[in-house]
Amino acid sequence: MLENRIKRIIISTAAIDAINDNDNKFRSCEVQVMISTIKSLIPSLENNGVKINYDRYKKELELLNYYFDKNKKSGSRLNRVDYWSYEDKTFTSRIIPIVIANEDYETAKKEIIKNILYSTGNINILLNGILLGKLLDYLIKNQQILYDDILSKLKNEIIAFSQTKFLEEYRDHYRKSLDEYSGNFLVDFERNRIKLINILNEIESKNINILKKSLCIIKNKEDILIEKIKVDDLYVSAMLGVYLKKISEKKYNDRNFIEKISDYLIKLRKGRIDSRNLKVKIYSIPDLFKYDVGKEINHPLLNRCQIVKRYNHNESIVIEVVTKSGLYKFKRNNTL
Repeated sequence: MLENRIKRIIISTAAIDAINDNDNKFRSCEVQVMISTIKSLIPSLENNGVKINYDRYKKELELLNYYFDKNKKSGSRLNRVDYWSYEDKTFTSRIIPIVIANEDYETAKKEIIKNILYSTGNINILLNGILLGKLLDYLIKNQQILYDDILSKLKNEIIAFSQTKFLEEYRDHYRKSLDEYSGNFLVDFERNRIKLINILNEIESKNINILKKSLCIIKNKEDILIEKIKVDDLYVSAMLGVYLKKISEKKYNDRNFIEKISDYLIKLRKGRIDSRNLKVKIYSIPDLFKYDVGKEINHPLLNRCQIVKRYNHNESIVIEVVTKSGLYKFKRNNTL
């Protein structure tokens, strides 16, 4: 059943901290990015799809700039000087909810492209994001998962992806002018496309990326040994959860909340959420760091929350904030 597959994927995605024996009292940054993306999703008034509300999304990322995770994958900062080369480590955290919330993959693909370009102009990340989105869409919609069929559909997707049409439609979504790209964009685009086609043709390569690891899990689903797989990305965790109950049934602190999140995504996908109920006034966001322990705050992004701990860490102030959706830890330099 489709709903059960979606729940299994989301629950397994958020299990990454428990899989890696991280202290899951606090979510890792990549899980938190996924949740912030979900909170930014809104039904489109233009079509039957679901898109990201970038007014809210930008504020979510600004808040995440202060999120304290010792293993933090810093994917939340905007206006990077290394925009063209930036290896966005949290792009799968956003792809997963975008694909799940949209029944039509073409609609999801447009949102994936826009969202990746919002954080990086890296061609490799862009093309991988498109294929990983397509793969996830296939896994959600098909009860019988055929490895050769997956390879065929992914190859068709990347071969048919027109560079000319892409630039015509998305040139303005780049955060920097293509004239600032250091190198030959057209040549680099084709070079990265060929690398992905080689992976889909199963040509041997020393480089192991998320796509290659995911395909390996699907191909060897009957003989998966979790101990031999480095689960270093939410997407890999989701792939494992499709096949292993050991992952999809893993217990962790906020599993009940994640189950509710999966139910919410299913409602979004089925068009059962009224966009008018998701509009939030975000023009006035309180500074959490100015409040003392015990203070309760109405926060437009966190809703009703309370400061439960405040202390110094090196030259920074750290606060712990409890909300209905879980416990957050934020850190800010004392000099700010």
